[in-house]
Amino acid sequence: MENARNGYVDFHPLMERFGRKLACSRNGTSVSWALDGQTATIFSRADGSVGVSFSDRPTLDQRRSVSVAATYRPHGHGYPLAHRGVSRMVEDLLAFFAGLREPRFEFVGIEDRID
Repeated sequence: MENARNGYVDFHPLMERFGRKLACSRNGTSVSWALDGQTATIFSRADGSVGVSFSDRPTLDQRRSVSVAATYRPHGHGYPLAHRGVSRMVEDLLAFFAGLREPRFEFVGIEDRID
């Protein structure tokens, strides 16, 4: 992480750890990273920080016959756009894609997934 205040965010650790399996896409003002069905959507917040919504791999809800995914968020209120906050965000992305969930992340709920 060189200087988050100048718009530079070092995502190199993600690429180094997960390589070409990691996909990145942009939709308007949000950016999504995806790996093996897991997604992390990064978005700007009104207070000037960055938020992330994490979704686990989809699984079949047997009762309703629909695809669902558990959703999580980081503890706290987003990541400040400063070196420390952005570094923590990248560390959380690494942890989530490595399979860590609770207690590092707060469980939010289950969402229907349209694949």
